Amino acid sequence: MTRFTDGPASRHKMRVRFCRTWSSRLRPALKTGILSTSAPVVRLWTPNSSYRPEAIPALYAKLSHADMVVGARALSSSGVPWIRRPAKWFLNLFAGFLVGSPVPDLNSGQRVMKRDIVLRYLHLMPNGFSFTSTITLALLANGHPVIFEPVTYTKRSGHSKIRAAHFLGFLLLVVRSTVLFNPLKVFLPLGALMFLVGMIKLAQDLWLDDLSDTSVMVFLAALIVWALGLLADMVSRLQIHPPWPPERATPPNENSDHAGRGPRLPRS
Repeated sequence: MTRFTDGPASRHKMRVRFCRTWSSRLRPALKTGILSTSAPVVRLWTPNSSYRPEAIPALYAKLSHADMVVGARALSSSGVPWIRRPAKWFLNLFAGFLVGSPVPDLNSGQRVMKRDIVLRYLHLMPNGFSFTSTITLALLANGHPVIFEPVTYTKRSGHSKIRAAHFLGFLLLVVRSTVLFNPLKVFLPLGALMFLVGMIKLAQDLWLDDLSDTSVMVFLAALIVWALGLLADMVSRLQIHPPWPPERATPPNENSDHAGRGPRLPRS
């Protein structure tokens, strides 16, 4: 993690803290950095030469009006391969439908976030590169103000680890995240679709004067889906709270014996 130091040289020098994880499975780099820092703002930046550092001041300036500011990449940017543009467009559109607000860029690697807000959902975040997508959906689904600020995105250096096979994984991630944070957004339309099919089948049966079992089964399926949605919504409201108070997730003391072995997790 990096943050500006105090003093007259703060504009030119930064203090860098290297967080060494003692277990790659339990201490992924992003979570370790967020827990280790005491700064009120966390900045994520993918170091692949595609995001321009000139955009950082604009992102920080917008943070006074939001809990997270995302550097939104245009699909027409030179850094977005044309073969991925249809998939990215569909994922952004699908995510926007599920959370109820436009999502110009779901998984941008350049963003600034308020640390206290991120800590509320940190226990729900995955360990892989889907962290950015999940935190975006989490904040939007729970009504946090999120600003998408257009940024320049150029051709990256090196090769991306994301492949075409990951598209279904991202699609499933969007559905799972929405079910976790706002399950009614998934279950209500699904139940309504089944109910509509049942109504159409019922009208056909009444026209033929022959009530079939299919109509009854479809109506029951719709009721079951709605009941599952209400149950999932109740579970979501219970699980969305962190297992520890966010203020207890404090960084380790650099002078203590625990320093350098990863952040302290609060004990239950």
